[in-house]
Amino acid sequence: MPKNVTYQKKKRNQKILICESRDLSYGSSGFFLRQIRTELEKQDILVEHFKLQEDLSNLNDLEDYADRSFAAILDINSHLPRMVLEDGTYLLDHIRAPFFNYIVDHPVHLHPLLSSPARNHYILCLDKLHQQYIQTYYPNISGCFVMPLAGSVPQICKPYPERSRHIYFPGTYVPLVEYEAKLRMLDETLISMTEEYDRKLQAGETVPDLITWFRIQQGKNAPSPQQLHTRCRYMDRYLREMMRHRVLEAVLSEGYCIHVTGAHWEYYDGKYDDQLIMQPACDYETMLSQIGDSQIVLNVQPLFPNAAHDRILCGMAGGAVVLTDACSFLEENFIAGQHYLRYESHSPKHSIHKLRRYLHNTETLCNIAEEGKQSVREAYLWSHWTRRFLQLLESQK
Repeated sequence: MPKNVTYQKKKRNQKILICESRDLSYGSSGFFLRQIRTELEKQDILVEHFKLQEDLSNLNDLEDYADRSFAAILDINSHLPRMVLEDGTYLLDHIRAPFFNYIVDHPVHLHPLLSSPARNHYILCLDKLHQQYIQTYYPNISGCFVMPLAGSVPQICKPYPERSRHIYFPGTYVPLVEYEAKLRMLDETLISMTEEYDRKLQAGETVPDLITWFRIQQGKNAPSPQQLHTRCRYMDRYLREMMRHRVLEAVLSEGYCIHVTGAHWEYYDGKYDDQLIMQPACDYETMLSQIGDSQIVLNVQPLFPNAAHDRILCGMAGGAVVLTDACSFLEENFIAGQHYLRYESHSPKHSIHKLRRYLHNTETLCNIAEEGKQSVREAYLWSHWTRRFLQLLESQK
């Protein structure tokens, strides 16, 4: 058996390999995979869990999986599709199993992984828009399925009136100048294009998603997936940061303090920096514990029109009121003002000001938090996600 493998024998004659090949922010990818493993084992599924060390010291151990069989292999934003053996063939082509690569960002950021010719490569993605993008640009992918993220319940959730944090935002900080510099190195016009797109959003215009809009602007010079990856990934990040800055400023301008965790907040130079209560970067489980001590969890959607960021579901599962902009997942499954609070992304200052009657009323907040918590815990935890994944495996047989 390869080293660094956790192996648990179960009843059912079905075996799934979880291969953890990278670590995302907050250690979120590892946390998600551990939740999935736990839920699979509760379903009597036999699981092997291999973790690739950050220094790649156990990289050669992956070769031990060649010629083995599994019901499925699962990883998140995986490096596996690019891994080759000494003879130049792809490792995945030697494992008898469908490989499910769970993409938890827009696929424009992951072109090198998605373009791999490795066979039996399936994608799980968060948003219908992401699914359409993958189906359009990556015919090499064997199948693509939408699987939104799930919520996680903190180990400790304090009673609502006893929570010490009024508003909490778990997220990293990146100064806008960093993405401006990256875009300027590529093409000075990319900055003005992103700002033009942002102005259209702020004006409330109906515009397609950023990637589609960029393609339209190129006219007959249709960009390749590689060109979209090179140019649009930084446009996407720059736009996300502009929106995040704008929402934070809108909340702070109302006189509220915001507790923040994540990297680089010491570089925040906004107008109301004295109202940020900065905590050091932490792992995902610590972030969840801080949600369990927060009355309101602030979210800014990462330009996913359909899928909810995991902050939303974790905030609700943790008994906090989630304050967020819209996405179709929320609109289809929850009610704003009953399960969560919604601001308008094109006018955050105005809409957050209108929400003050909620934000100052502990009794109302407590009722919303309870409604949201019950709804998420009944249908949108990792236990529910895992059952849907098993159903997907059955449907592919």
